Amino acid sequence: MSVSQVGGLPQLEKIPLVKQCSHYIVISRLPSEVGKWHKLCESDLTALAVIHSVLDTVQQIIREFPILEIKAGPWLIEEEPVMPDIILEAVLKSCRKCYPTA
Repeated sequence: MSVSQVGGLPQLEKIPLVKQCSHYIVISRLPSEVGKWHKLCESDLTALAVIHSVLDTVQQIIREFPILEIKAGPWLIEEEPVMPDIILEAVLKSCRKCYPTA
């Protein structure tokens, strides 16, 4: 599994980096950009989750299928980011599918 943070807005010049990955998680404060990220990534990668970034202190599951979608925050530049447990669990579950132990 290979996941990289590409940041910013979904742009065609990011495709070479996207193609180096196997999975993706969208973290966006802009709901209008989520679909654009899916369009940029989904032909080559497997979606793990969408995180709607908010300034409120919240971790709310919006839906679990077809992919995990949550609202979480705050995600502040000056603070160490904390990945919600439900996202970590989704990533681990996907890792186990890709790389089952013997």
